Formats: sequence, structure tokens, C-alpha cells
Amino acid sequence: MSSARGLSKQSRASNLSARLAGTCKKDCWLVPGLAMWLFAAFLLVSSSYFGVTCTIFEFLYKTQPNPYLDEVFHIPQARRYCDGNFTEWDPKITTLPGLYFLTVGFLKPISWFLSKPEVCSSVYALRSVNMILSTGLLYVVYSLLRQIHGHKEELDVVRGLLTAVNMCIFPVLYFFNFLYYTDVMSTFLILFAYLLTLHERHALSAFTGFLAVCVRQTNIVWVLFFGLLTFADILKENAYINKKKFTVPVVRSYKYLEILWMNSCQVALVNSSAGKVLAMNMVRKLTGYFLVGATFIVFVLWNGSIVVGDKQAHQASLHLTQVLYFASFVFFFMLPFAIPYAFSLHHSLRRRIVPAAIGMLVIIAIVHFNTIAHPYLLADNRHYTFYVWRRIINREWWSRYMITPIYMMGCFLIASILKRTDFVFQIGFMFCLLASLVPQSLLEFRYFIIPYMLLRLQVLKPEIWQLLSEMGLYVLVNASTILIFSLKTIKWSDMEEPQRFLW
Repeated sequence: MSSARGLSKQSRASNLSARLAGTCKKDCWLVPGLAMWLFAAFLLVSSSYFGVTCTIFEFLYKTQPNPYLDEVFHIPQARRYCDGNFTEWDPKITTLPGLYFLTVGFLKPISWFLSKPEVCSSVYALRSVNMILSTGLLYVVYSLLRQIHGHKEELDVVRGLLTAVNMCIFPVLYFFNFLYYTDVMSTFLILFAYLLTLHERHALSAFTGFLAVCVRQTNIVWVLFFGLLTFADILKENAYINKKKFTVPVVRSYKYLEILWMNSCQVALVNSSAGKVLAMNMVRKLTGYFLVGATFIVFVLWNGSIVVGDKQAHQASLHLTQVLYFASFVFFFMLPFAIPYAFSLHHSLRRRIVPAAIGMLVIIAIVHFNTIAHPYLLADNRHYTFYVWRRIINREWWSRYMITPIYMMGCFLIASILKRTDFVFQIGFMFCLLASLVPQSLLEFRYFIIPYMLLRLQVLKPEIWQLLSEMGLYVLVNASTILIFSLKTIKWSDMEEPQRFLW
């Protein structure tokens, strides 16, 4: 998939065998390229990551031992499930109960083993599930990087491990390792499903994607995205059998789709046996994704909405500005990678002044006609988005227009990263990005986590200075948000406990 999908199946297999260097057997696919010394390096990095994360976890638990903000809904619901009460539901919870089922499945056996029923329902234990998953996420991300870029010289061990650590300390995600929210489990499941797709374990990928949808419904678009990538790979595999060759420029252009489609039509019309093989291959690999999509459609029709509870406050809308917010979000958190692209942008603007001007006018029009302020955004001053809206976007009537150049640069950065992937990934990612963000009225940074992670995985040829700068940026932001959460509080008249700031 992505940029790694230009290799033939045979090439990938031989590449993997060489990396394994005889240390793994057939079932060792979940350890791509891990020789013993590399395993030791990964173990050292992951142990250090886990140790630091545990230390922060203990610190923040002492700071806020009671359920906070959305935990007020999630933790009591998880406790009901721990007690075997699966019929009582809090109508304010918008997500499916996947978070609670998976949590109980993990903690309940531990509580039985220790003969301590309280283990399953304590705030400490419930929060610790995300902390443990975050360490597993480090492994999943590293495995994804090896699979996507491992055949290229630019991903050596140092770059691979640095990138994996950076992605796992990505501030908006990392903060929720310490609270009982859906974000860490949702991200882990989606990226694990992506890894399974790349390894052609499609039934397992679809099942993992189903679990991800049960944790957060909007994940359905990314599960179907993996199905699309699989569909394109089937057509590509069929084209290789018919001795079609793909150059890198072709794979990254619309001609790629044209060749895949024409070849498939030719196979179906000319060679009936080959057409049957192609059809059976599609059925075998795509059935799982189809079933997940069909099940989701049935759920939406039965439920009358994508969200489970609080439907009135979470109605679908047309909010194109969300994509621009995401573009600025990408620009900020990928700033070390954006700097080299700034020169390309300057060159492109000089050569294509008319398209650039049209693009800027489109951005201004979207900002003018489609900027939406959800009531929750205006009402809750515990979220950073409240201050981004008040002090940047809506400070003055003209403020929202002053940041349009950042939107433009963010869009250019996204396009620059995507143009190095194949054309199916490009159009699929953009369609899924629109499908996941545009219907959302609420500006919420957590909605950006999964598309950001999938995009970050595609960055090619990172320099060491860029990775170290990225790490420095993330550490600075994490330290700031953790200290602000711990030290700075505000008082709400209707709540006894002090209120804290978070993403």
C-alpha cells in the first residue's frame, strides 16, 4: 500500500526474507526486519517510552484522581459493564460501547486472577488501559514504517525508531494516554487494521476495523479506505500477471487508475478463467470490508443517526472549514518538514500564479461563507479550541482572513506529501478526510488525530535534524499542556472541583 505498493508481491516477499535474516519463521510477520540487535534496540526504546509515560501517568493521576470532563460519562459506563450491567446506558454518550467492552475484556480477567473486583472499575485501572495501548502503538507504528518505507534506504534503524517515538508522543494523542477517552484505543485499532491490510491479513483487518468503529463510529471511513487500497492492490496484482509495468510517475498519476481499469476489463472480456480468478480474489479479500460497511449502514438506518446519544447536539452539517483547520494543524505539527517545502511553494507560486490565486480565493470564500461556531465550542472554556476560536479565529471580524496563508501552506504541505504516494491512496485519503471532517460542526482537535497519523506515515526521506526538531516541538507542547493541566485551574460556580485545561 501507499508508496510501498509499487513493489511486486514477489519483491516484497524477498525483501522481507532478507530483513528477517533467518531469525523468524513464517508466522513472524508481525516483526518485520527485527534481527536480534534491532529487537534489543526497539526493546530499549519502548522500555524508556513506557517508563517516562508511567511517570507522567502517576503524576497526573495524583493531580486529578477523580473522573474529569468526558470521563464523567465514560467511567461510570465502564463500571456498569464491569458489574455485568449491559442494559443501562448514559444518553449523553455519543459513541458505541466498544471502549467499555474491550476494557472489561482486558481488566476483568486481571481482577479475577487477583481476586480484586475493584481493579476492573477503578479510575486508575481504567486509565491505565490507554497507557498500555500506547506502548503497543509504538510497535504498530514502527512496523508500519518498516512495511511502507523499509525497502528504501532512507529508513534506517535510527530514523525508524525516532519516527515511531515521535508519532507516539504526538501531543494531541499523547495527552489522552492519561485519561479514559476513546482516542488512544481508536487510533491503535485503526493503525493496527492498516498494518494487517498491508500484510494482506484482510479478514483480521476488517475485524479490527469493526472493533475500531465500535469505539468511534467515524472510523468507518478509514476501514473502507483500507478496503479501497486492497481493491486497487488486487487489480494491480492482476496487471502484474498480465505483464503490465508501472513506472513511478504513472503510479502517482490518474493514468494509474486508467491502466488498472482497462486491464481488468480486458481480463474479464477476453479470458474468462482469469476473470473468474480475479472475481474470486476480490470476494476472498474484500468480503470483510464489505460486511463492516453493510453492518454500519444497517446501524445508521436503525439508529437514525451516526451518533448513539446526544443526537441533537451532534447533527451532520456541511463544514468545509474543518479541512482548512486540519491543514493549519498539519502545518504546525509538521513544521520541521514544512520548511523545505516552503521553497517549493515559493517556486510553484511564481510559476503558477493564476492557479494559486484561484486557490486562495476558494479558501477565502470557504472561510467567509462556511465558518461555523458550534455551541459547545463557545460554551466550554476548558478546551484549547475555545481560546483558538476567541483569540485567533474570531478575535476581530478580519482575524479569520489573516490566517488564510497558513491554510494555503498547510494544503500545499498535505499535497506535497500525498503526491509521493500512489494515485489511489491520494484520492482515497482526500475523500475519507472530507467524509470524516466536513460533517462535523464542532472544532475538535481530536478529530484530526487519525488522518494526521496516516498522513505522517507517508512522509519520505526525513532528515535526522527534522526528526529531532519534531521531537523537540512535541516534547515542548506536551510539557506545556501537562503543566497547564496540573498547575492552572479555573473555578466553575456549579462544580466543586477546580476545572483544568486540555485538548
